[in-house]
Amino acid sequence: MSSPELDKLALTEEERDLPRHPDGWYRKYGITFVDLYPVDLEFLRTWRNHPDIQRFMIFRDEITLEMQEHWYRSFDRARESYCIIWDRDERVGLTQLRNIDMTTRSAEGGIIIFKPEHQNGLLAFRAAIAGMDWDFLHRGLRTLWVTVLKTNSRARRLVRSLGYVLHDPDPLGPVLRGEVSAEGYFRAVAKWRPIIRAEADAELQPSGGDLSR
Repeated sequence: MSSPELDKLALTEEERDLPRHPDGWYRKYGITFVDLYPVDLEFLRTWRNHPDIQRFMIFRDEITLEMQEHWYRSFDRARESYCIIWDRDERVGLTQLRNIDMTTRSAEGGIIIFKPEHQNGLLAFRAAIAGMDWDFLHRGLRTLWVTVLKTNSRARRLVRSLGYVLHDPDPLGPVLRGEVSAEGYFRAVAKWRPIIRAEADAELQPSGGDLSR
């Protein structure tokens, strides 16, 4: 999207131009994205196998350590990207892009927030918007796809609020597919930005004590 188009969508200069951290991090709205490393695999596997997470996954088999390590070694880093989501000093989720195609400038996105107390508030929304801003503004994608279970009402609400248009590819199947363009996304989330800016600012306020340590 061109700068005049972004101006109309009320993005601040900082929101339009946030470079990646020298160490491979990306930070926005109080959320930090760090590339997935081997040190994260057991932590991720534990949460991925948790019943509260597993029941919302399309693949629901128990993931073994060997399966997790094989997946990490074998995924195509040119077409897939996975980041751990941090809120302050806590790992709170995972974001992913799959089937990245820079010819069509499209990819399939996804996000997992681990703890129930983080799933119903604005944290998931802040993380999704910060991640999708990166995908559209800095990766240069034009279209994102998403797949959600029909039974996952929380995920359906989230993706619709991000501008995705859902459709049912198979009335007898378990999933819905969604698509959003960059323009559709930025228009959909423009009204939410003042809210997540305010929450991010509140999250970053010192909570007291000696912060010099």
